[in-house]
Amino acid sequence: MGSGDPSPIGPWISQVELREEHGTAAETWDIEHGLGARVVLRCPWIDRYKAARELLGFDDTDNTVTLPATWPYLISDEEGSGAAPGLVCTKVSITGDKCLTSSDAGEQILNYETALLTCNYGPNKYIVSENEFISKKVLILEEFLPKIQYSRLNHKHFKWKTPVEKDGKKIQLPLNENEAPARPFYGGMLRRTLYRFSTTFPNSLNDLIGKTNQDNYHSELFGIVFERETLLFKPAKYEATVDLQGVQSYNIICEWDYQASGWNRYWHPGANDGSSGTDPGTDGMYDEIVFIDPNVGGVTGGVLKQFPPDDMSLVLF
Repeated sequence: MGSGDPSPIGPWISQVELREEHGTAAETWDIEHGLGARVVLRCPWIDRYKAARELLGFDDTDNTVTLPATWPYLISDEEGSGAAPGLVCTKVSITGDKCLTSSDAGEQILNYETALLTCNYGPNKYIVSENEFISKKVLILEEFLPKIQYSRLNHKHFKWKTPVEKDGKKIQLPLNENEAPARPFYGGMLRRTLYRFSTTFPNSLNDLIGKTNQDNYHSELFGIVFERETLLFKPAKYEATVDLQGVQSYNIICEWDYQASGWNRYWHPGANDGSSGTDPGTDGMYDEIVFIDPNVGGVTGGVLKQFPPDDMSLVLF
């Protein structure tokens, strides 16, 4: 074949005849982002959307969702059997080629014979999970941003080690309130972007604002178990998109503030359940708060649930 003819190299995808343009496969690697890739593929113009959907993980045959297509030049083992799953197609740009109708003919919309698909590949940051509420699989980007916060301990438990002279005596001065040391509290923020989740914005998400997860959530991507009542739901955001069939849908962006100790448990200085040390300055435990009157608000056992637990399986699945 000449240099201008595309060569049938694959496997790219299975549903559409794709041919790779000679000399367009390119790979980049940098310290910050690692490996990336780019290639130009040719297909019939009429099949361009079908090809793009399958490259990006959408199958027209049964409207299912899978992970995006992998970069076939990156082999997963020494024998070269199969593409490595770490590099996937993240963007497809389409350009018309080989026009059948000349613009000189006065046509306002040209009739293309083939399409050129510029495909960009990047790290696989996605998971696919089944959602029983909408009865379909969803492509999800999950991110976790850890953080640490500090809270001052009770200054009355401390004094300075080195004595100072006062009124002719050497004494160890007690700490002022603003001199008390701080205790670290581990937390973070969990963000999940649900791509093309729904054709309408699920208003039921507003009912979850200010509530916590009633069940443990296991993140397959990070291998972290978020225990019940440790994730506090924030107002959801949404992005309107249009799919390749012209249907408007929404990407739903959900965020939870994470507190490892739980949102309905509070640091109780001086209390000890046997799991902490014996230093009266730092000894304590995460404890629940109860009302003096156990019948207040009809709360079972009188336990304060300032951030009540609720079912979040609509978006936490």
